[in-house]
Amino acid sequence: MRLLYVVREECDTKRPDVYTLFGKLLPALGVESDLLACPVVDQLPCDWPGGEMVLSPRLADGLKTKFWRIFFPLALFKAKKNFDAIVVRDKALSGVFFLFCARLFRVPMIYWASYPVGAAYESLSLLTKHPVKKHFYRIRGMLSRYVVDKLLIPKSRLSFLQSKEMVDQYITNGVPARNLVPVPMCVEWNKVSSFQDKINWAVKQDADCKLVYLGTLDLRREPLFMLRVLGHLRSDYPDLKMVFVGDFPTEWERKEVLRNIDEMALQDAVEITGWLPQEKAWQHLCGNVIGLSAIPVNDLYQVSSPTKTIEYLALGVPAVVTPIPDQLVVIEESGAGVCADMQVEAFAAAVATLLDDPVRRAAMAKRGVEYVREKRTYEVSSQQIYQHLQAIRAD
Repeated sequence: MRLLYVVREECDTKRPDVYTLFGKLLPALGVESDLLACPVVDQLPCDWPGGEMVLSPRLADGLKTKFWRIFFPLALFKAKKNFDAIVVRDKALSGVFFLFCARLFRVPMIYWASYPVGAAYESLSLLTKHPVKKHFYRIRGMLSRYVVDKLLIPKSRLSFLQSKEMVDQYITNGVPARNLVPVPMCVEWNKVSSFQDKINWAVKQDADCKLVYLGTLDLRREPLFMLRVLGHLRSDYPDLKMVFVGDFPTEWERKEVLRNIDEMALQDAVEITGWLPQEKAWQHLCGNVIGLSAIPVNDLYQVSSPTKTIEYLALGVPAVVTPIPDQLVVIEESGAGVCADMQVEAFAAAVATLLDDPVRRAAMAKRGVEYVREKRTYEVSSQQIYQHLQAIRAD
């Protein structure tokens, strides 16, 4: 089976739900994917083991470029018509054109929603202070939401969605359940298991414990909330420290977080590592730490499936999380953490229960590893996706 796989990401993406699934595991099952992505000069040549790398032309900026980049797939299909399906990932407005291509060349269209694109643009409109950008993001968010919700997902032969919550929303809106498949975030177990000998299990019951956050420091992910939680906790745990394993998407967000660190007098309590390769980032999870995943409960994140929570559990890190549906299910089923409302006092109190009970932390650490191994690996997820793709091919 051969797919044309169209992604928003640039050509050298290493996102696990792109590279691991479509670049490694599905090809092992006989499903190859030609990746259509945007090239970046300093990333070339790109490593894509799942099939051919099809680079959308990147010319000078402007309308001419956008026109050519949209219509480039027509030439691609004309030259090569042996695709069994088109998989379009997180494209909204340009996704309409790929739907047209699928109809024109009579191949199934599969939509992959790893997040609600419309809500993401709308959240940017609230975050930015530039009036023109604010207006642009709001309009684009409204259009993207309409196109994805009313056209792309209902008209696709199959849609892989980020979470069961997202699936339930579309079923409520009238999309047949048989066309919707939840694919929550997972980890590649082969990679995790080869890393687990680096976990220092001996210190899991020590009194000295740190907090850790793994991921981007986008202000929409509420790093400022976690700073307030840390500040609140340090009144009772004056030596408590926190490591942010990640970096900022923009310089102004960096300045905003650093300014808050200074105002809260947390300079000696906070470490920000910057972007790290995955294995180096995971090294910060190998000791006696508690992982935080304070994801806001809103339109953007309500349907999300945070990878960081699964990574925490897979590497023996008990987690304190907010009650978005996917996280709530993971914590309740695994018993490997605590769920708390996104209020400073409530969240800090949940963290404190783990700080005060090293034995409970250590037990959670063990349960988390077993839970992920059984239920949240891409090795298992790829098998499920393969079955759905084969069913489409058989139709």
